[in-house]
Formats: sequence, C-alpha cells, structure tokens
Amino acid sequence: MEQPEDVEVALAHDREHRFHSSVLCRYSTLFEHLLTQENAARLSTRAKSQGVTTRFRIELHELPPAGGNVGKLRLMELDSMGRVTTDSAYGPMLPLNENGKVPLKLFEHYENIFGAYYGNDIIINDVTIATALEDAVGLIEVAEYLGSTAVVAKSIDIALFKQGQVLFRSIASKPDAWVDLAYRIKSELIFKESIIHLVGQWNGVGGEIKRHLPVEVGKVCEKHYGLLRERCKLVEMKVAAIYPSGIERTEPSQIRRENYANDVMIWISLSFFRHWFAQAIIAGRGSLNNDGGYALYKQLAAGGDKYMDKPIMNGFHERFAMTKKGQNVIENHLLEIKECIRQCIAQSGIMETESQLDTHKYEATYLTSVKIEKTDYPWVKDTNIARAVARRASKHVRDAEETDEEEVDVELDSDSDYNEPREPNKRVRRG
Repeated sequence: MEQPEDVEVALAHDREHRFHSSVLCRYSTLFEHLLTQENAARLSTRAKSQGVTTRFRIELHELPPAGGNVGKLRLMELDSMGRVTTDSAYGPMLPLNENGKVPLKLFEHYENIFGAYYGNDIIINDVTIATALEDAVGLIEVAEYLGSTAVVAKSIDIALFKQGQVLFRSIASKPDAWVDLAYRIKSELIFKESIIHLVGQWNGVGGEIKRHLPVEVGKVCEKHYGLLRERCKLVEMKVAAIYPSGIERTEPSQIRRENYANDVMIWISLSFFRHWFAQAIIAGRGSLNNDGGYALYKQLAAGGDKYMDKPIMNGFHERFAMTKKGQNVIENHLLEIKECIRQCIAQSGIMETESQLDTHKYEATYLTSVKIEKTDYPWVKDTNIARAVARRASKHVRDAEETDEEEVDVELDSDSDYNEPREPNKRVRRG
C-alpha cells in the first residue's frame, strides 16, 4: 500500500499492531468515528524525517468483566512525535482481568478481525464444536462492537460450515444458541438448520428459551410449528380412517350378509389396529408429544413387526381366542393393513428431512421435514423492502423531473424479483 501504516493498536503491552487508517475506517464504523483528521496527531517535520508515521494510537482498556465482554478501545492523545502524552485521561493499560488471567481469547478475536480487514481467513478453534461456537460468539461480539459484522460474517459462516456434520450435530443439540448466532451474522445456512431443529423440538422447548429468542425468530418458529402440526394431524386422521382395498361394498350385489361375512377377518384385523393406534394417540405419542410424533410415525413408516408384534397380538388373542390358523389369517391381514399405512406415511412426506444432518448416522428423534423459504429469513425481508423503496423512489424522481409534478407516494408492492421459488432439499429419513 502507498499509504503508510499510521495507526497503532495496542491490545496489551506485548500485543501491539500497526494498520492503515483507511483500511480500518473502510471496514469498521467505530474506527470511522475515531480515526478522523480532527483526531489525528500533527506530526512535526522532525518526526517525519525520522520516519514516524503514527498519527493514531488505539489502546484496549477496561477489559472484561468491567468493560463488558469485549473491553473498550480508547483513542490516545499523541504529541507531535507520535508518542502518547503523559496526561492521558485513561491511565495505564490493564492487561489482566480481575482474576489475574490474561484474556488471550479476547486479544485473538480482535487480531482475527483485524486480519480479516486485510483479506485473511478467520481462524476458529475447531478442536471441538464447543470451542468453535465459543470462538464464533466471541468474534461476533467483537465485530458488533467494532461495527464490522458484515465484514466477518461470511468468513465465520464459511469457517463454521467447514465443520460439516460436527456443525450440524451441534446445531441439532443446541438450536436456540445457534439460531441467535445465525440471526446476528445473517447466515442463511445456519438459520435454516437451526429453525428446522427448533421447530422439530418445539413441544419440548422450555418457555424461558422461547422468550429469549429474537422476536422475528420466534415468529418464524411459531409459523412453521403450526404448519407442521397441521401436517401431523392430517397424517393421523388419514391413518385412523384407512381401509384396505377390496373391502368396500358399493354395488347392490355386494351388500348381502354373506358378502360382509367373507371379510370378517379383515374387519377384525382393522379393529385390532385401530385399537392399538387409538391407545397410542390417547397416550400422547402423536403430534403433541415432545418428539412431535416422530417415534410413532417411524413405526408406522417401517411397518412389519415394528409395531403390533406377536407379544401385542397374543394379548388380543387372550381375550379373543382363535385357532392357530385364524391367528395366522389375522397376522397376514395386519401386514396388508400395515403396508397401506406405510404408503400413507411415505406419501405425506412427514418423515422426510430438510436438514443437512446425516440422519442415517446421527438420528434426530423428532421431525425435521420443516421447509424454510427465502422469505423466512428476517433480514431478507428488510433488504427487499429497502431495495423496493430505492427502485420506486428512483423511478418517481425521474418521473418528477420529466413532468415537473408534485412528489407522489411510494407504494410497497410485493416484489417478485426477491421471491423466486427454491428447490427443496429432500432426503428421506431411515432412522
């Protein structure tokens, strides 16, 4: 760069760095406010001849916990030689916190972000996902303080995405923490993944967690929870009203007693199934369960001996005794009914997953068939409105210049440019 490094940033006595004021101002609203010509040191001819280029010095004071989570950066007063004046109002730097430990993590977060200003990758400790999340949150707090969230957000998003399944497993285990991070850095990937798991776990999410979610996030969760509940209720109603093919009687020639008598074993089998299914719903294993009905739907989707197995049927036969042959006939009819139900569950899509989590290896014991659309991202809506306003305002200005008429009101219509349909990412769960 042609411009000399004219800014000293001291995080501690042994962690000082030099930067270009133009770079810091370009990427940080805080530095843009501090590093003005009015605040710059007036270097003397002697200082310049000696190669002194420092016009600003920033020091980190009031470290955590006194200075919040990120401390406070102070602009120091410099003399004509670029040295800190002795009458500084902020006193000496304090490299230790109240516990006597050097807050190395905080220093690293600042240095990470300063490096990002110059195109360096954000470095996140990925030994475990817990350390990765800790680093990401720490970086965002510093970035928000510096007014540099937009600069580092994408880098953090990419760094976290590199974690692959480790990231997705962590989101599944703590979606409320991750959705807060995603909301702050405007990460579509992490936001979508977090909402999917939050909605899937919504029945079991505590009220305290729900209250601490950002308002816009809570609205998205409530919306998709309602949609998922309606889908679950529809599935349960279809299962409860299912009939095997071949037992319907609509023709006059088929409605005699002997016609129905031929199907009596099918009706007994259907009665057994509905008994079992009604008990499951009444016991709370359906959509109102903490898993949203996942375990029940999983059984229905598997069919075979995954439910109503021999021990269960033996309990029925203790009350309604049959010959061995009769029991075998009932068992075969039940298998046919179960196959009809399996197809019903498959057609509903309730057991499909929209999550990036590999549910074949890491089962999520709740529903993840939540479909997040572009319009669900809170920041996209704000951006769309701003762009729509800008376009329409520009158009009206041009019209006004041409016609010399009074300014007209700008209407905010729905903008099709920002509502393009998106292909869903469907994968069938085989947990």
